[in-house]
Amino acid sequence: MHRLMKGLHLTKQVEASLKMRSILKKLGTTTRYANLINSNHIPSLPRYAFHSRCNRVDDAIASFDSLLNKRPLPSIVEFNKILGFLVKTDQYRIVVSLVPQLECRGITPSVITLSILINCFCHLSLMDSAFSVLAKITKLGHELNVITLTTLLKGFCINGMVMEALEFHNKARSLGFQFDKISYGTLINGLCKAGRTNAAIELLQKLDRDPVKPDAVN
Repeated sequence: MHRLMKGLHLTKQVEASLKMRSILKKLGTTTRYANLINSNHIPSLPRYAFHSRCNRVDDAIASFDSLLNKRPLPSIVEFNKILGFLVKTDQYRIVVSLVPQLECRGITPSVITLSILINCFCHLSLMDSAFSVLAKITKLGHELNVITLTTLLKGFCINGMVMEALEFHNKARSLGFQFDKISYGTLINGLCKAGRTNAAIELLQKLDRDPVKPDAVN
């Protein structure tokens, strides 16, 4: 909640800030929304323990190539470990180049693999490509989960497209998808940073009428 208030003051919209304080006090959000407001980060994709020999990018790429040449081919989980490591080191372009190699070897990417890819495209400001991967997830028969949807929300926000993020949220909700507290923390934080305080206030009011379900999945 303190972070949200700070965002409001930074936009110099004192009246909106006072209105927000009044709404939060009325809703009794001292404990109810505190975690929501402070959860302004995207949920991390699964963090796998990675052997120290692969603590460098070159080693990770070499390990990826080695797995591709194994017979029988390892599980997609093993490849996701390496891709996850590369994302943590901000090697987004490398990940984008590696994922297609999986399919060339007949390895079907999992929803985690594709969510990692979406995350990379978002950080590279390639939102159209991110949505192409989203379409691929459904084409492969995977169900969209809250992690994937929140990844896209964060992608819009980090690319200065907060109103598009809000529109995406509204459209997804109309189709029956659910978001969790981290999703809303991401969206509200993005709206405040962009000076869209009224939109943030309206979203909080909607949350009071339709509370977030913990760990919601589509």
